[in-house]
Amino acid sequence: MTVQYTTVGTVGICLRCDELRQDQGWAITHCFCVWNPYKVLNVNKNASPQEIKKAYKQLAREWHPDKNKSPEAEAKFVDISKAYELLSDEDRRRKYDQFGVTEEQQGAQRRQQSPFGGFPFNFGGGGFRFEGGFPGFEDSDPDEFLINRHIYNSKVLPESHRRLYVLYIYSDWCMMCHRVRKMFNAVRSNLAKQGISFVTCDVDLERGLVWQLGVSRLPHLALITRGRVVPFTSDYTVPNIEKFIHSFATTKHIVEIVNAEEFEGYRQSIIDINKPLVVLVDSSIPLWYQSLSSLFRRTHVFVFADSSNPVLLKKFQERSIMKIYVSPENSIREVATTDMEFETAESLLDEYMYLPIPRLSCQEIYENVCSISTSVRDRKFCFVTILPHVDDAYIKMMSEMSKSSLPYARKTTFSYIAPSSLQYDFLSSLAMPSSTKPQVVVLLRTSATNVYYRWIPDGWSKPESIDSIEGFISNIQSGRFKMINSTSINSQLYDEFAENSFFEWLEDFGLRLTELFSTIPSYISWMFSSEEGILVTSLGALVVFLLISSIYSILGDDPGKKLAQKSARIAKQTKKIQDSTFQIEQLTPLIFNKTVVEKKRSVLLAAAVIDIQGSEFDEALRNYYNQIYYLKKRFPSLIVTVMDRDLAATLVSCLKQVSNSFTLADDNLNGHLFLFNGFSEYFCNYKPVHSSAEFLGVDLQCNWFRGLETFTMDFCEGQTERYHVRSWPEFS
Repeated sequence: MTVQYTTVGTVGICLRCDELRQDQGWAITHCFCVWNPYKVLNVNKNASPQEIKKAYKQLAREWHPDKNKSPEAEAKFVDISKAYELLSDEDRRRKYDQFGVTEEQQGAQRRQQSPFGGFPFNFGGGGFRFEGGFPGFEDSDPDEFLINRHIYNSKVLPESHRRLYVLYIYSDWCMMCHRVRKMFNAVRSNLAKQGISFVTCDVDLERGLVWQLGVSRLPHLALITRGRVVPFTSDYTVPNIEKFIHSFATTKHIVEIVNAEEFEGYRQSIIDINKPLVVLVDSSIPLWYQSLSSLFRRTHVFVFADSSNPVLLKKFQERSIMKIYVSPENSIREVATTDMEFETAESLLDEYMYLPIPRLSCQEIYENVCSISTSVRDRKFCFVTILPHVDDAYIKMMSEMSKSSLPYARKTTFSYIAPSSLQYDFLSSLAMPSSTKPQVVVLLRTSATNVYYRWIPDGWSKPESIDSIEGFISNIQSGRFKMINSTSINSQLYDEFAENSFFEWLEDFGLRLTELFSTIPSYISWMFSSEEGILVTSLGALVVFLLISSIYSILGDDPGKKLAQKSARIAKQTKKIQDSTFQIEQLTPLIFNKTVVEKKRSVLLAAAVIDIQGSEFDEALRNYYNQIYYLKKRFPSLIVTVMDRDLAATLVSCLKQVSNSFTLADDNLNGHLFLFNGFSEYFCNYKPVHSSAEFLGVDLQCNWFRGLETFTMDFCEGQTERYHVRSWPEFS
């Protein structure tokens, strides 16, 4: 709040309390009637801590908003709490008694006593005074978006990997800052409801953060995304700032579908992906949906359907609508997106964070589904079924059990693990019995490391036989069956949603490198024109000299020793390939019919075309093995095969007949890979890096599968193009 004064000679009169304040040479001292903690608590300045505490409790009971219904009760209660917080801290109270201001008022007092505020000019006994200072240098209103260095490092930077932050750095002494602040407020009013977060920093109050960010000019506007700060360098206008923010909003977590078959493929694979499906039907992708996809990219699959596409409009029959699916059946929630706000969509996704019967595919799901019970009354048992593969019959039966009217259902959450081999370490820590039948364990977590568990004897042989299962759960909850206590459950679940940190780091490095090149001229000027720059340049030259010397000494070693080390590494790598846990088979019609045509659940078939001879075939096969290893690790049931060009040509011809969207113009099929999901009735096609005739050469087979690992990662995240078929062709 800015305190207003009127002047009489050299004496200032506060318009709020009508008290005189003596003029101190060039400025009127700050009036402390604005907020005085002693007056708020109605105690004198020499009051003891016990008296202050007693006064606080009495006033807090009197002015608590739940008991006092007067309009000013809430503001009064905040003042009382703030006053007690200050006076109960001995250090803060001593500073207030010494200087007469709080930390917040100190900055305002310094600005109030500025030589630009109320400077008197006396000419021969008369005079005049500029009241309130020069325009643009008056005190700012309280800033609710203000952050300090601690908040920036502990909250803003970590959360910038999930949402965009706009940071505005200003000073009350900067006239241009007040103009840009109006633009900042206008942009915030336009985009705050779109999932963009806005924070500010006052240079006069938080110089440490300004130094950390390396800001040298004001005003300063920057975007914080993925742990890095991107400064705004264009002209300060509202359209330019909004365009700058929109340029960093990403759609890479959103899959755009073009036909109804693609949508059906995603809907039917909800159980396999283990994520709720969010579908937006609209004419364009709004900013709030992009922010939503970044925030929930680990827990949901986001799909966009263009309402201008007549095929999709006929499928969904509505425009501007968002649908949430947690099962392959109909959507569980439909919301109109006209004037949709980010907070509304965020609350909807928080409500449907996981599937009704989720698969424990990461530690985050496990900790939310099997939550910690802190009291006997709030005990929550976790029913976990361990399946060799995903089985709809068991999942459907667990869903019916969760909706049962029996008492056990209210105190039990249901989930499953499939396939069990992915979570071997976690299940081993629970002493899982060895059996080929589905097993069931009931868990009770009392802390992060303390877990009670009990395995159901003889497992769960048939989905429909649930009487014994329900009886076992009831006996566990009633205490008739004792549970085993274990404090050694330290193994976390394998994260099936883990993102590839290397590619993210590589992308981040490229962006930072681009920013560095754009600022090279200013860095060069700083290095040779300032004392700090010259010192840094000298140290850098010394480090480069030492590095070059070290490299020279290393390269000067015995070449025979280097050759022996390289041979040892090659032998070790070759042994690793020979000791692999899976084999590459030759694709035959029998394998294709059994895995794809018969629609075997949770089984994928990978078939690569390698039709060359001799050592080139061995090298291509080795590259194929190295690149497909990631997918085999994620899907242990994957069958890895190779085929010749004749079989591949026949297969491609049949696939073109059963899939309208699949086209393949390249006659040279060497290096192509086909990934089949027989149950979901779709396949994906990987095209080699060099497949044209102009690139044919001795190193061609080395490049065929260079991008296969990236393709398999995109497939695991649902980002590859899927070709759906009406029916599978059968080979004889």
